[in-house]
Amino acid sequence: MCGGSYFGNTQWMAALSKPPELKAIAPLITWSDPDDGLWTRGGAIELGITVPWSLMQGADTLMRRHRTDLDGLVSGITGLVQDLDGLASGGYAELPAGHFPAFARHDLPELGYEGSRREPDGAASCRVAGRHDEVDLPTFQLGGWYDIFRQGALDNFTAMRRAGRSATLVMGPWTHTN
Repeated sequence: MCGGSYFGNTQWMAALSKPPELKAIAPLITWSDPDDGLWTRGGAIELGITVPWSLMQGADTLMRRHRTDLDGLVSGITGLVQDLDGLASGGYAELPAGHFPAFARHDLPELGYEGSRREPDGAASCRVAGRHDEVDLPTFQLGGWYDIFRQGALDNFTAMRRAGRSATLVMGPWTHTN
């Protein structure tokens, strides 16, 4: 398997479930612990990744919701794009006391961080940290020195090596999106 970010994490989860057909994984720019860059960082909600990601994924929700209503689709997508475009200039100022306001405006699900605060055990569904010794196949990992999950890539690699597992890491001058 090969893929980055969310798809990098799905590889770790697959490796932990040990399907006999899986022979190696190549997780790119992904996290080790969702509370270190995905949902939070240092205890603070990581709005910079969770909000735009949830809003971008919300486009699919709106397309399915308004599949037979072109006017509703245009209006919904237009509002969603306005909220995405307005994050830096004011959207982040709508600090969430509960449900992030842009998610409520568009009736969109959030993709994890709100639930992770209500149910901390839910983070186990995508946490690799502390479980590397259970991964018994080779990994080729790629991380970026300027990526939001830089520490996760380093943590995954060092934990695999500490567990005596076959692991290769390539770090380069990349951000999360290039």
